[in-house]
Amino acid sequence: MIIKGDQLIYNGMEVATFVVVVSIPGRQSLTLNLNQLGYREYLSYNDTFTVPVTNSQLNSSTLPPGTTIQFEVNDLLSPAPNVTYVLTAPPVKPPPVEKVSSLETLLEAPTNRTFSSSVTAYLPSTSGTFDQHTLLVYVRDEALASKYPSTSLNPTAYLYLKLADGSYYQFLKGVDFALLTLNETYPDSGNFTGSIDYYLSGGYVVLDGHYVPADEMVGAQLTVSYSSLASLNSSNATVTFEGANMSVNVSSSDASPGAPVNVTLYAPGLVKSSYETLNSSDVLFVDFVAWNGGPFPAIVEGYNLSLVEESAGSPYFLARVYLGNASAADLVGDNSLTAHLGIFRGAPGSPSFSPMPTLTVAPGSTVMFYSLDQVSDLSSSSGVVPVNFYTTVRVKDVTPTVKILNSDPSTPYDVLSISLNYSVLSLLDLKPVLSNSPCAPTSGAPTSGFVASGYVKASVSGETINLCFVPRVSLNLPGGGGGTAEPGSIYYLSLPMTLWNGTPNSYSPAGLNVNATDSVSVTVVEYQFTNKVSPSGGITDLQRSDELLNGASVNVSAFISPVVEEFWSTQNLTDSLNNTVPIPQHPQCSENVNVTVWAPEAVNNPNLPDHGRSFNVTVTNNYTNIYTIQSSPSIVTCGYSTKVLTLYEIGNSDYYTANLVVLPYSFPGGSPPNTPPGELPVFIDSINRVSVKADIVVGEIPHLVVLYYFPLLENSTIFANGSSFFYVGSLPDPSVTSISIKGQQSNNVLTVGNTYSVNIEVTNLGTGTGPVNIITEIQYNHVTITSPETSASTLYSKQTITITMTFTPSISGTYTVTTIFYQNQELSEPYPISPIFTISINAVGSGGAGATFVSNRPVMYQDGLLGVDR
Repeated sequence: MIIKGDQLIYNGMEVATFVVVVSIPGRQSLTLNLNQLGYREYLSYNDTFTVPVTNSQLNSSTLPPGTTIQFEVNDLLSPAPNVTYVLTAPPVKPPPVEKVSSLETLLEAPTNRTFSSSVTAYLPSTSGTFDQHTLLVYVRDEALASKYPSTSLNPTAYLYLKLADGSYYQFLKGVDFALLTLNETYPDSGNFTGSIDYYLSGGYVVLDGHYVPADEMVGAQLTVSYSSLASLNSSNATVTFEGANMSVNVSSSDASPGAPVNVTLYAPGLVKSSYETLNSSDVLFVDFVAWNGGPFPAIVEGYNLSLVEESAGSPYFLARVYLGNASAADLVGDNSLTAHLGIFRGAPGSPSFSPMPTLTVAPGSTVMFYSLDQVSDLSSSSGVVPVNFYTTVRVKDVTPTVKILNSDPSTPYDVLSISLNYSVLSLLDLKPVLSNSPCAPTSGAPTSGFVASGYVKASVSGETINLCFVPRVSLNLPGGGGGTAEPGSIYYLSLPMTLWNGTPNSYSPAGLNVNATDSVSVTVVEYQFTNKVSPSGGITDLQRSDELLNGASVNVSAFISPVVEEFWSTQNLTDSLNNTVPIPQHPQCSENVNVTVWAPEAVNNPNLPDHGRSFNVTVTNNYTNIYTIQSSPSIVTCGYSTKVLTLYEIGNSDYYTANLVVLPYSFPGGSPPNTPPGELPVFIDSINRVSVKADIVVGEIPHLVVLYYFPLLENSTIFANGSSFFYVGSLPDPSVTSISIKGQQSNNVLTVGNTYSVNIEVTNLGTGTGPVNIITEIQYNHVTITSPETSASTLYSKQTITITMTFTPSISGTYTVTTIFYQNQELSEPYPISPIFTISINAVGSGGAGATFVSNRPVMYQDGLLGVDR
């Protein structure tokens, strides 16, 4: 340990502080550090450091009773940092002990952890004074120390260098030895130390300042000879110099771009000493392919790597290497490839002039780590043999994943939402953008700012929007589209669409032009690289391959019908025959009906108010004679009233909504008064069927027409239509309550060939009043044998009517009488229940047959039951 004031320094690190406090009765206490006590360094024997303190060191020849000496050690490392250990004891004069004279000379090589009389030292693997190696010399001469106990002595040792050919090196002309001055660690210790330095320079090993040819040092022996001036005895120690082995290893044979790789260099020829570590950037190198994200990579060779020694005296040196990650910590032993290539953006002196670490290591390429051992273990006295040791790491391919996130189908005015998962963009400090213009052309230099990397295409219109990778600066996108980069590797881009005018190669700048029916796809380019490496040739045979990767396409349709729904309170009224709105019974009362329309075609639609923030629906009451449009004059027309209701977009969604106010209306005659927008009058004494229709203008598309043999291009307006209905008031519930056959025998026998009258009684079992249109027919084996008969009536609650029809059974068997109830004369809107009645005729021959009548009420109406065109 090196002593500096009160600091104890081991391997260049302060590990503790050490002071001695002497308290003498009647005097001020005295605090001394170890330098003041004459110590400069400590040597350990079995991990024990001895600190003797003499009377003379305490500046007092006599120590009176009551004197105490306190040793204070503040441990800065372990077991717990900043812990002070204090030992207080009275001084004790030791009894005289007869010393046994001891003499020995020992050496410690850089790769040794203990002293020995014979050691091996490896010649330096690299040139330069930065790689200076140190041999430690230790001499124990107790006889000399006891002869001069109060003084730190500086005896001399002799150095003899025997070269590989057996001759002795001449340090000076005619002088085959050199002197080495030793230093006693403290007075009367008998421990003397010294050091011998050597390094490699220009084919020479510089040994303690003397230049010796490197090949002559392979196998050479250096002898340290010491003679005691007190005992006149001698002792020697010898070190043999050899070339060192070396190897380069990596923690993984493949890694992703930007990922760290741990590189370990085994090089005993780089070990400086047993107490000092080597941190260097001139030993380990790497060749790699730098990449800016485009098709033109750049080869980088001889890139210096920073490495650190595992510990003092260890032959293992470590470097953590990030394969192209400019954001990696720039610490000693950490290396980010491409972070310091000296590439700049902008002209010198301009505001944009700055380092451009927007590079990474090309995916698919091979990286080579190597180190040159200038005096390898293949060297001999015949010559020094340098060897280049290397290993490789393959960079994994990184496959981008691109998706269109929109629902299928999408509308022509929808905004495309595109996700791109590509981890290398964050390493390159780039972001993806969509541009109407081509990406700026790339060149062979890796400083290109724009990289063509894909496209978005509408297959019918043919327009293509380029997907570019650009530096992270603001950029105007088509139609106001934007792009955001999330932390990590997933990026989201937006691109508005617009309806194409149909002219080939003519596109609006508002966004991606799509046809009324189209398909949009997104494609991204994956670049893959391969290369060969060799220690002598570096990187060779660099090749690039491109692969087009397609994301899932999305269909575009201008004919997505809006879905219209109506709600009252918590009930869904839409096309319901059961859920209805009660009729307000007082002129001052009203009911609110919520109208909600799912209309993706309306979103961002430039043909609608405020680019699709609102649109109108038509509300029609088929059972009143009122016709009003907003605040225009009332017009009496035939059988229905119509109003326009404005719906507004809910947030930024595909849904639009508004409330329709239902009011009672009756007047003694004449023209009805105007009603404000959003209000609909209904009759209080009748069922009101209200329809809501959405007609959304999508745009215009051209089509060819021929006029007098001349083709002309005309535009047709595209509409997206949707409608539904709801009822205000209670619906009647017509039902067949009885059936009788006039003319049948008393024994309930129907005779084939006779004509019978079938009387059907229909009763309104509900509470509502409304029109009931009835159709009745008789079938045999699903074949109609009578013409369908129709009748129409307005049924009040509990009112009963009778329907009569005749038929003549022609053969024995089962006949089916079917009765269906409709709400309108067009027979297109049935009531929810359609009873079916069956007549069973069991006549055989002329004997007659019994008849049984069975009534069935199905739970729902099935269209086409009658087989008539309705």
